[in-house]
Amino acid sequence: MLKTRPLSDLERLYVVYFLANLAMGISYPYVPVYLREIGGTLFMVAIVISVFNLVSSLAQTWWGDLSDRMGKRVLFIVIGNVGPALFYLTYGLITLPLLFLMVRGIQGLVENADVPASNSLSTEYSTSPAGISFAVFNIICGVGYFSGNLMAKVVVGLTDSVSILFTLAAIIFIAAGAMAGFTLHEPPRWRRRVVPWRMYSFEGVGAPRPIWGTIWSVWNVVLKRIKVGEDIVVMAWATFFAMIGSGIITTYLPLFFSTISKDSVGLLYAVEAISYVVFLPIMGHISDRVGKKPVIVFSLVLYIVYAWMLYTYNDILFLSAAQFISGVKWASFFNSVNAYTTEIAPEGKLATYLGLTYMAIFLGWTVAPLVAATLLLFVGAQFQHLFLLSIAPIVASLMIFLTIRNVRPRKGKPSPFIDHYTVKR
Repeated sequence: MLKTRPLSDLERLYVVYFLANLAMGISYPYVPVYLREIGGTLFMVAIVISVFNLVSSLAQTWWGDLSDRMGKRVLFIVIGNVGPALFYLTYGLITLPLLFLMVRGIQGLVENADVPASNSLSTEYSTSPAGISFAVFNIICGVGYFSGNLMAKVVVGLTDSVSILFTLAAIIFIAAGAMAGFTLHEPPRWRRRVVPWRMYSFEGVGAPRPIWGTIWSVWNVVLKRIKVGEDIVVMAWATFFAMIGSGIITTYLPLFFSTISKDSVGLLYAVEAISYVVFLPIMGHISDRVGKKPVIVFSLVLYIVYAWMLYTYNDILFLSAAQFISGVKWASFFNSVNAYTTEIAPEGKLATYLGLTYMAIFLGWTVAPLVAATLLLFVGAQFQHLFLLSIAPIVASLMIFLTIRNVRPRKGKPSPFIDHYTVKR
């Protein structure tokens, strides 16, 4: 008889976050689609996304600080999974766009309550170095996310209903929270690690989350005119413009895909996620070999190619190719930007440098939906024209990035291998 051993806490955490990202992959891409179905305007779609990003980003730092003060991790994983599920259960009952905005905004308060705790546990349960622990954990998350995308495609194809996706996602979120609450154990205090940064998310695409204490310190540095390196200031501006360009596309991308068919939304998002998971280690290895700058520049060129492909698309196969390229550029950009910041930071300045980078990402992705909605006033409801206009800030970012110096990992200071794709972590 084949003997099986019980799952370790780390393996159970992997299952919990496979389920959590499965639920997110089912629900996230269809939020704008459902909002339009209940009568929301294109401007309302942008407002909902911007408000949700802002609220969830601000609240997440508070949840992380509370987790550290209480010395609890599992409790916040339960809150971060069961809490959003309760809101998803109400989506099918909402028929007024303004009410949807209010519910989505409140949901943002608990949406990422688990993110700091889950990132911490992924390293505290593991005996591997933190970088490897993050990498394995987030690859599991990526697999869960694209599996959810594919499941959403099948469900919508069979039922032609979007609201049922939120109910399905809520059930899976509750299952993930229940599994966490009943099977995970708090690590002993001596196992506690300080995670160098938390994460925040832009509606389906994760990124480094600003630590508000760090950002406040950065702001004080700026106010007091304490000198920081020129490279990080230049890179922060370049990252800000890149996030505006990518955010303009991402805001209305689900609606654009839904004009082909509602079930194609899940399929096309899955193609992007699969490409991302596959190319993340590849691009990380290349950046360690040739330096971060060439990989960042490559990713921005892919951004431009991607936007042009969205503008000139002719069928779903062509869009699938575009989404494949999008996954490659995400894998190239975020890992390299984060690693570049780590490499150029002098001793004792890492938090300040990361704070500037994260502030640029946060501001870019908060402003981008509003910029997209404003541009639509000039191009009408022509999403393809909007995607073409997104090339402008990407080109600006590319021109700025070309001015920075290239760096390779310093001896004894390896580049962090961290995934920045999925929402739930």
